Amino acid sequence: MNMKKLIILLLCLVCTTTYATNKQDTIVNDTNKDQQETIVTLQKDVSRLEKDVETYKDLIDKETTIITIVFTLLVIITSMGSFFVPYLINKKATKDLEKKINTQDSKMNDLIVKSKAMTKIKAELNQIKNRVEKSERKAAESRRGSLINKLFAEAVNEKDINKAIELYTHIIKLNPNNSQVYNNRGSLYDDNKETEKALLDYNKAIELNPNDSEVYNNRGVLYAKNKETEKALLDYNKAIELNPNYTEAYNNRGNLYAKNKETEKALLDYNKAIELNPNYTDAYYNRGLLYANNGDVDKALFDYNKSIELNPNNSDAYYNRGLLYENNGDIDKALFDYNKSIELNLNDSDAYNIRGNLYRKKRDYDNAIKDCEKAITLNQNDKYALDTMGHIYLDKKEYKETIEYFDKAINIDSNLWETYAKRGLAYKGLADLEKDPTKKEEYEKKSKEDIELAQKNGFDMNDIV
Repeated sequence: MNMKKLIILLLCLVCTTTYATNKQDTIVNDTNKDQQETIVTLQKDVSRLEKDVETYKDLIDKETTIITIVFTLLVIITSMGSFFVPYLINKKATKDLEKKINTQDSKMNDLIVKSKAMTKIKAELNQIKNRVEKSERKAAESRRGSLINKLFAEAVNEKDINKAIELYTHIIKLNPNNSQVYNNRGSLYDDNKETEKALLDYNKAIELNPNDSEVYNNRGVLYAKNKETEKALLDYNKAIELNPNYTEAYNNRGNLYAKNKETEKALLDYNKAIELNPNYTDAYYNRGLLYANNGDVDKALFDYNKSIELNPNNSDAYYNRGLLYENNGDIDKALFDYNKSIELNLNDSDAYNIRGNLYRKKRDYDNAIKDCEKAITLNQNDKYALDTMGHIYLDKKEYKETIEYFDKAINIDSNLWETYAKRGLAYKGLADLEKDPTKKEEYEKKSKEDIELAQKNGFDMNDIV
């Protein structure tokens, strides 16, 4: 029995090897067929093989001849090889393919994981970059803002107009959209009598901020100075429209109405300004001027006093209150106010002139001449100071000096009709003193011409003081 089993085993080994060699190409080519169909077919062949093995075992047990058994088994194994060997090879190929697929899947999963990680890292880097850039922009804006604030504070406190203008110009280079800076620089140009530049800045400020009432008010002041009354009025109206509680705009519009002799409108505006701000010294002062020009002395004096009370450094208020006192014959009070006005403003040529004229009335000619010379030093074209000097010398009967100063005053303003009349009197004085008939006749002729010209233009010789 052992011998039979050995022979069967050897025959199986030979058949298997032979079939594998002959069918190798077919097996390789079939490995790519549908795996599910192969597995099902192989399972059926295996079942049939098991049945056949049982059959041949019975034959062996019946002690058939070795050759018959070998031949029969060879036929059986050969027929079975077409199913059994492909099954073994296909199974291995399937496992190898699955292994490769699993390997590729693993690599693909790794790539997906890495790709997602890289995407996340890139997003985080972009976020960090954006935050850094945003932080840098904020830092730069903060530094620029700090510099602008510093320059603005310096400009506001700078007493030198040209230096202040330079500071505002620097700010505009850093930020060309700041309407307040244009407005402030415009005001400085206005103070510096650079009218065109001031107007350009005010226009730019309004372009940047059409609702800034302050700019309209300031441009209105500029127009008023240049006697563009209608434009000034439009700007004051706009300023008040934008800010109905704008006291300065009411005050300035009141000044415009006062210059146009619209007394009632001017008074309404001054009253409104004082109503809005009972401590607004300029409104009291301007209303005082309005009352004084209309002969309401008591009300004018009240407003001047109130203005000085609110602002003891208002030199103009002392000056005009002095005029009020002088016109009422209170010379001592007038002199006190003129002195105070000059003390507060040493460069006011008008104050020196008016005090010089007061000294003339007091016949204090030395002080009168000294004050008028100071006024002329401050303003060589001060026609009033030149006229006062002529009056002083006329009082002193120094007619040549009188005519000299009256000539200078008339050269500045040819409509000084009282000065023509006084010069006529000076020529008459020279004629009275002159012994040369020719010169005497010449002086009398000039005297007559001056007096007639003054009278022709409405001057009454009875008004001569």
